[in-house]
Amino acid sequence: MVTVYNKENYIVENYFSKNYKIILNPFPHFYGESILLHDHPDNNTFCENSIEIPDFGRIPSLRQIKFPDETLQILAQENIKINFEFDYHNQSHIQNHLFNLDHVPLSSFDLNYMKKAIVNIEGIATIKILPYNNYDYKTFSSNLIKIIKLPLKDIGYEELPINIKIYQKIKNLKRAKICELYKTTLNIEEEEIEKANVENLVNHEEFSMYFDLLDYFTLETYEFPHLIKYYNFHTFKDEIIRKDIQEMMDRLNITNENKKGLIILFTKDYLFMAPLIKPYILNKGVPLFADPHFFAGLFTLPQIEAEWPYTTEGKYIKYDFENILKTSTTE
Repeated sequence: MVTVYNKENYIVENYFSKNYKIILNPFPHFYGESILLHDHPDNNTFCENSIEIPDFGRIPSLRQIKFPDETLQILAQENIKINFEFDYHNQSHIQNHLFNLDHVPLSSFDLNYMKKAIVNIEGIATIKILPYNNYDYKTFSSNLIKIIKLPLKDIGYEELPINIKIYQKIKNLKRAKICELYKTTLNIEEEEIEKANVENLVNHEEFSMYFDLLDYFTLETYEFPHLIKYYNFHTFKDEIIRKDIQEMMDRLNITNENKKGLIILFTKDYLFMAPLIKPYILNKGVPLFADPHFFAGLFTLPQIEAEWPYTTEGKYIKYDFENILKTSTTE
């Protein structure tokens, strides 16, 4: 738990909802990075001008595996100091905060307000749930819903590297569906289909919506386990998104039993998911896990002096971005 003073400077939206607040991250990766969190009734009792923010990333994963009572005993024995948010004498209260990846780890309220946030703030929501019994090196890095406001300097929503790849893939999928329609309804072979006609249909706003119902897909340049689901105005609905999250977790084999973590990127246009298996590097025994924005093409990496086995020609480690994502998501 971290106490943040000058409360009025950190709360982005006072009236976002009755119980949810958007608060500026006191330790942001980017300017304006925010945290969407459920407001605990006691958070404001410490000081009128301060807020208490639970930092779940600094303690071992609170995920419920099979025996919640045993998990609670382990937490209690480790004497982890957590104020306000947890009451060890109230087991039902603690269990409500344990991650259960046999189901969608977001409540209906979490999902609803996350949707509102990315639309109102015009950004991208990210979630990182650590693999079981791991902790993170950076404050407010894990197990919280964060909102990255765009643009970042000269990188707007359309210029975000992952968005460029996804939009290109969506166009290719629509082209394939249109060509299939030509073949099945007009009995025209693919080599006889005029490309100009296909492109006109792909770029036609109203007609293109008929081809928006796309199945889960992947990006060829992302050579690691992941899935993406595309949404439009008609499919951007809570019940559809919850169903997709569960289906993607099932396909990626993200469950309590295998103890994998989870990466989610969520925008008004798509949901991206990848498993989080292990840190991309250990620095003096401290695990460094990939952050969700890495998968969007935005890397904020610590400067680490090169030591064996990460020796390089220079003084500091030179990162391989593609290898970071592969290492993080594979056994």
